[in-house]
Amino acid sequence: NAYLEGDYELAAATYKEISKEHKCFELEYNLGNCYYKLEDVGETMLHYERAKLIDPLNDDLRANMLLADLRVIDKIESLPGVGFEKILGVLFAWKMLGRWLILSLITWTFGFILLAIRFNWKDSLLYPFASAGWVIMICISLVFSTLLYNTIDRVSTSACAVIMEDKVDVMSIPGETGLKLFHLHEGSRGCILSEEG
Repeated sequence: NAYLEGDYELAAATYKEISKEHKCFELEYNLGNCYYKLEDVGETMLHYERAKLIDPLNDDLRANMLLADLRVIDKIESLPGVGFEKILGVLFAWKMLGRWLILSLITWTFGFILLAIRFNWKDSLLYPFASAGWVIMICISLVFSTLLYNTIDRVSTSACAVIMEDKVDVMSIPGETGLKLFHLHEGSRGCILSEEG
């Protein structure tokens, strides 16, 4: 058992070193798996949450997150929603970045080609399509560019947090002068609404 634990520690250290330069689902997922075997709840949830930002619909990840949640002391139920947040999570998942980039480049290129045909080559066979086509393609490219921007923004400025300490006090106000309301334990997750100090 100690031998296996050493293997998981070595694997986690190797994955962590690779993660300094690369970002992908498999890396974060495997880091979460290593820390799960090492019974480090905070690191497990952190890396599973990062993997979820990349591919929120992965079945293996969802199953492993359910198992990892059993080790978290605080059982905080998320508020029921209309599913809009889930749709946005899928649309702006990191794995969609390449698709939005390619679609954006293709539509921008065709839009400018049709615009050039519209103003320069009136004898072209594509001229009848160029009049309205360039406007449509530019509008579509703006949609794909917006999706691309929002995907980058969502992953790079994620305001989700995982408690990494064994136990932290939740205070009534920022700072040390407030009342201690309750404790949160390692692995609990939430979102940062604002920061002060």
